[in-house]
Amino acid sequence: MMKPVHSATHSALELPLSPADASGFPRRMLEENHIPGFLPLCPTCEALPETLSYDVTGLLSLTDAAAEQKLRAEDLRRLLLYLLQALSRLPAYLLSPDGLVLNADAIYLDPQSRAPCFLYHPGQHADFADSLSAFLHALLALTDQNEERHMVLAYRLYQESLSHPHSLDYLERILTAAEATPRAADPAVDAAPSLDPLVSEIREVSAEELPQKKSGGLLRRLFHRTEEPNHSAEDAVFLEALREP
Repeated sequence: MMKPVHSATHSALELPLSPADASGFPRRMLEENHIPGFLPLCPTCEALPETLSYDVTGLLSLTDAAAEQKLRAEDLRRLLLYLLQALSRLPAYLLSPDGLVLNADAIYLDPQSRAPCFLYHPGQHADFADSLSAFLHALLALTDQNEERHMVLAYRLYQESLSHPHSLDYLERILTAAEATPRAADPAVDAAPSLDPLVSEIREVSAEELPQKKSGGLLRRLFHRTEEPNHSAEDAVFLEALREP
């Protein structure tokens, strides 16, 4: 069970860890490396070796953010694109996606840029595809229902996760495609935050301009267990579309 802990100068999110995983490789990897896009894991406390403590100082949980303002299509795109980017970093640290906690209470946002940070639990061994579908289903309740396009995107993402066993390829295409038809709307309402260049870049890229990955998509290759050719140059071009300047 997740437990927020607050002091005058520090905020943390604590989770239990089984004795079998307390001294394992994933925990040491997280303690010794701050992986971009993930909440930093604080060093182990000798008195509490079976407790994980993540630093969330100055951040806002996705649950609390959605309570203040329901998620819009722009928020969903930003959240999922950052998730794909975070997933792409895990292989470099020899971590599998099964430890990613896809829960609105475990995802924290920067209050200004709204960029999310995800939580990696070294003792979690959940099936990632199931976790992703459950998370996208939970996002439906957090999405603004006052305008159709927000719910349409949220529902489409959820349906794709159910319909395709390797749904990340399909999510890439949905999220990086620019909106097909212009609409009359208040630019001040729909504009992405000025401190978030990622979403602005993605909106300017049409589906035709995106790198076409004939071998099945970057994320599928990252987590597919069969050997495939080296596509590093192609992937670098694709990741450039997601990378912050």
